[in-house]
Amino acid sequence: YILFMKPGETRIAQNLGGIANATVITESLGGVTAFDTGPGNMLMDRIMTLASGGEERFDSGGKTASKGKVNEALLKELLSDPYFAKSPPKSTGEELFGSILAERLYGMVAGGRITLGDLMATALMLTVESICLSYEKFIFPEHKVSEAILSGGGCRNAFLVEKLGERLGGIKLTTTDDYGIP
Repeated sequence: YILFMKPGETRIAQNLGGIANATVITESLGGVTAFDTGPGNMLMDRIMTLASGGEERFDSGGKTASKGKVNEALLKELLSDPYFAKSPPKSTGEELFGSILAERLYGMVAGGRITLGDLMATALMLTVESICLSYEKFIFPEHKVSEAILSGGGCRNAFLVEKLGERLGGIKLTTTDDYGIP
């Protein structure tokens, strides 16, 4: 609120860390709310670590995901997790979007049922969709949002930021770097 409040506007500070979380910043401090939207980088990072035997700990720039195609049936299954329908306040972490899920999903690659690129594209879209669906369900009905200010390691995933921007349409996307805050 102190860093990003702008009179006459509502903004979202969107962290793209291991878990993604949104903070709605209104003109009034009393209107500020925050909650976890779902996975950020955690799931993608764990899958890349498994796929590379620990050599790669993340999908640099989203290169692997950008070469894949989203598996719509798998994405739909992942988005059916009850966490996404739960109203804020809510929080999540490793227990839902960490190693156990990554191992289950990577097992599909190891079993030849999906390519690594397709799995990474699907995991990336899980992050994008869970953020956007959270906005649509829990933020947009009450707020006209002018900007989403991104922070966290996901800002370095150009493909993630591109897909988030496409999905959000008319909302301006910036990063905390744009405000001089690394």
